[in-house]
Amino acid sequence: MPQSQSDVGPVKEALLALSRTDPSVRVAEDEEGGQTLVHGLGALHLEIVEGRLRDEWGVRCQFGRRLVSYRETLGSGGGTVIKVYDRVEREASGKRVGAAVEIEMRPFTHDESSEASRHSSDMADSVTTGHNYGPWGENVVLDDKSHWLPHPSELRSDSHLLPFVTGLANGLSTSPHTALPISRAHVVVHNVTLDEGAPPACVTAAASNAIRRAIAEAGEGDIMEPYVRLKIEVNAEHIGRVSGDLTEHGGEIVELDAGSDGSGDPSRNDVLHHFEDNAYCPPSWVTPSGVSYGSSASPAVQTKRTIRAIAPLSRMLDYSSRLRAASGGLGTFQMGTGGYRIVPETRKLQILKEIGR
Repeated sequence: MPQSQSDVGPVKEALLALSRTDPSVRVAEDEEGGQTLVHGLGALHLEIVEGRLRDEWGVRCQFGRRLVSYRETLGSGGGTVIKVYDRVEREASGKRVGAAVEIEMRPFTHDESSEASRHSSDMADSVTTGHNYGPWGENVVLDDKSHWLPHPSELRSDSHLLPFVTGLANGLSTSPHTALPISRAHVVVHNVTLDEGAPPACVTAAASNAIRRAIAEAGEGDIMEPYVRLKIEVNAEHIGRVSGDLTEHGGEIVELDAGSDGSGDPSRNDVLHHFEDNAYCPPSWVTPSGVSYGSSASPAVQTKRTIRAIAPLSRMLDYSSRLRAASGGLGTFQMGTGGYRIVPETRKLQILKEIGR
């Protein structure tokens, strides 16, 4: 948040420049709260963003409490496909004019959900146009194939699609059940009409209303939590503590192999893949009884290993400090997006309580 009104412009310009150099940084405006939201990969990443804003661009701003962006899937209480028609009218030049939108929504199929889990988008993971746009979209060429609609941020301010797509985005951004963004919902647009003389804002309102009505009719869906993929390099003697910390915080060990330096005895790599209940069991050569005291240093200290894991982002916000403690300050890690996962009922209740629902 800018410290004063005069800082608003410089902060926005700095964030725009920063997002161009770091694609993992996303910026959004919270119109209701009057705040600028910065999306990043964990606490360390956001600390770097904050430092760069101050050191490289010299802007004055304050960062609030870090939050995790959960999502809600479309419920299926209203049936497999939900069809909705909405019309919004305004008074213009002494007569009532407006816009109408007809859409249908359905939850993702299993195949679509599997594909979406490998990607992450700002809107519902698929929004497709249907058959007839009417006079408002007469310049849009459609056929029997689905056409993907861009996000409002990708459209020019004079684009005739902008009012409608903005309405879709607004409707999908807040669920009436949990106030979370809706994801993994398939939206088909069948018809959009705009009366002559009607303001484009009517299209935005009609699209937003139609989406919200469909979501309400579908009922509350599942809650999804963002995950991150981790690549961690530590000395072999610290593998037990580091992997134990990961599993204690909901992480899953995907692979354990030789470090980037290729050090260590290759014949020992296979034993590092053995886990019991996702807990690392060190081989005998890592334990004190397996150390050859005739050498100047133990092989465990000399050997670097790489742990690849996936974990919930909410439990990894302070991972930098936890890794330093578990690895004696010698561990390093890289973090990337790991998609979203549907959480079990117990975790769902925890998240709803966390967000105040």
